[in-house]
Parts: sequence; C-alpha cells; structure tokens
Amino acid sequence: MTLFSRVLLFLKKKSFSIAVSSLYFYICKSHFCLPYIYTTLKSTIFCPKKFIIMETLREEAPSSYLMKLVGFSEVKFSHQPYESADFDAAGHKWRLIFYPAGKVEEGGKDHISIYARVENVGASEMQIDVELKFFLYNHNAKKYSVFQDGTVKHYSKEKKECGFAQMLLRSKFNDPKNGYTDGDACIVGVEIFVIKPIEKVERVVFTQNPPTNKFTWKISDFSKLGDKKYHYSDEFVVGERKWRIKISPKGDKKVRALSVYVQAMEYLPNAVASTTYAKLKLQLMNQKNTNHIEKRVFHFFSREKEDGYGTSELISVEDLNDESKGYLVEDTIVLETTLLCVTETKVKLCDMCKYKFFLLNPRQHAKSHWKKKKNMHNHLLQLWCNPHNRLYVFGVVFLGLFDNVDASAEGEVYQI
Repeated sequence: MTLFSRVLLFLKKKSFSIAVSSLYFYICKSHFCLPYIYTTLKSTIFCPKKFIIMETLREEAPSSYLMKLVGFSEVKFSHQPYESADFDAAGHKWRLIFYPAGKVEEGGKDHISIYARVENVGASEMQIDVELKFFLYNHNAKKYSVFQDGTVKHYSKEKKECGFAQMLLRSKFNDPKNGYTDGDACIVGVEIFVIKPIEKVERVVFTQNPPTNKFTWKISDFSKLGDKKYHYSDEFVVGERKWRIKISPKGDKKVRALSVYVQAMEYLPNAVASTTYAKLKLQLMNQKNTNHIEKRVFHFFSREKEDGYGTSELISVEDLNDESKGYLVEDTIVLETTLLCVTETKVKLCDMCKYKFFLLNPRQHAKSHWKKKKNMHNHLLQLWCNPHNRLYVFGVVFLGLFDNVDASAEGEVYQI
C-alpha cells in the first residue's frame, strides 16, 4: 500500500483535527512508507531535470532591466558577483547578479553565470512563478542574444535567486569575434515575467440537437409583403441566445431567388457573451409532398448583431410562384429552421487554482471554505496526481494544516 493510500485510509477513519505528532507517528510506523517518502521527495525536489539553454537573437531590448559594464576586463576572472542596483519589474524589486567567471559552487566553472534575485516577497506570497530571459548584446549582429531554457522559475522566501550557472562559456564570451564584448565593455539585461495563477476557465460545449431547436415560420399573404427588401420572423430561443429568420422574397443578389438567413440576436440573462457556433438546417416546406428544399450551413456568430447567415438562393422566384410545385399554396409558404448544433459557454473559477489557493493559505481560509469534508480525500488525490502539487499535499498531511476543521459535515466541498 502506497503512502498516499495509507494517508487516505487514515483520513477516512480519523478526524482532521489530529495532532501533527500522532499523524507523523502513524505514518512512520510503516516500513513501506519511509522509502516511498524518500523516493518521492528525491524525484520531485532533489533531482530536478537539466534543461538546455537556448540562444536566439532579437532586436528589442529587454523590458525589465539593462546594464552596461565598462572596463569589464578588470573583473573577468573574478568569481565574486556584481550586483546591480535594484529595479522594479512585475510588481517586485529585483537585482541582476552577474558572475564574470562563473558561480563555481553551482557548476558554473569556465562559464559566465547570471541570476535574478527578488528583493521583496510579500507576506502572503508562498511562491512566485517567473519566466526569466537573460540578454547579452551582440555587437556583431547589432541585436540582443536572448538566453532561456523554457522552464518556470519558482521564487520563495527561502529561494530568492534563480538563473543560469552555465549560461555561456567564458572562452566564447570573452572572444571579441563572437560579438558579446566591445573593446572592454559588455551589455547585460534581464526580462522578468511573473506568471499569475489562472482565475477563470471557459468551458465551451458543442450541444447536439439542443432542446426546442426547431422553429417554423408560416408566412401568409406572401405576395403582399410589399416592397421592403427584408422581412423578419419572431424571435425564438435556442441555447443561450435569441434567434430570428430573415428573408428577402425577391432575392438580395442579381439572381431572382428567395434568400433566407438566420440571425443571432441578444443573449439570455446571465449567459456568457462569446462567439456562438451554430449548425443550421434551413428548409422550405413542400405543402403537397415531402419534397422539401433543404440547405445546411454552419457559422460562428459573433457577439455583435450580424446580417445573418444562410443562403441567397434557396429557390428561384419562378419555381416558388409555380403553385404546382407545392411550395407556395394559397399565397402561403412555410419556412423551418433547425439548429442541429449550438455552443453553450460557461465561465467559472478554476478548480485546481482554487484548491491551491486553499492550500497556500490554510490557516486563514480552512474554516471558512473547507466546511464540507466528505470528499476531502478525493480532492487531495486529484492534487497528488500532478507531481508539482505533491509538496502541497505533504503540507496538508504532515503539518496538520486543517487541524481545527470540523470533519463531520456532509456534502460537497464548498464552492466560492
């Protein structure tokens, strides 16, 4: 039985108001658990993967900070860092740390090393996720060399520096032929982008054959509609929007034909105003037999009112006026539209971010938001499936973050 299975079994049997010491004793009693704890921590914390640092060129200077070192040869063999003045970027204060001869203790021998250090971490910030790009101006290309490894750096109160110990070989950097130095000067920069947790998720469902998706428009006294170019049906509701049919009895093109379109109108109350996809079936009903004229179209309807989408030539005026064909009977035609598929959109709080929010602020929010505990172990299991979330689960289990929460309540987890 794995560690987490044992923890879940324990949580089912015991109250969440357990002391840290007793839970620790319970877990450590099993000789199966300790190796698993060690293996998990080793794989998730102590053995990070090594990523390749990529170098690209661009004309734009870094958006966060840039510094020029003049007389650089004086310190190019120094393993001590040069720390820039502090600067503001992404809501925090930072310093650019430059090791001309590499940060040897982190494997930077024979390389130049560059780091970005955060100077202020908010009291409520457990972790700051950052995308870092470091820059060297290439005097040959007249562009900036951009160095990045495609990973997200995790800053915290315990870890305030992140960067590259082996950003570039010193021999390559110091060779004037490569353009990183100009005489006795070099230009170093950094671009910092803080990744904030996603707050909302949009869910778009393509609903096949939604309820009440058929609308029939019977037009009497068709020949007396007048000279108006367009005529409109009553509005009808399908999905989260109102719709209507628009016709041009004599056509809106050079060809004399009945033109039929469907327009997407306003949204229902509380509906999300986003693009609406619709697959339509337009029919001119034959009132003498089943030889209906049918046209199928699909379209992404925008949020704004459009002219409509359909066909400009459903049937020629000559064929329509020929009563023997059965489409115009007693000066009446019957149009029918069926929405075979429409999209319905919902926007809600991201569940995974919501769980992380609780776990990162446990004592402040546990009582007020985790009121219903019946399925607590399921939510911890969902978090455990992602290796990046396992430290949070360890925090909940080992530190007793929910030690004062009433676990007797029934039902689902409280939703914000």
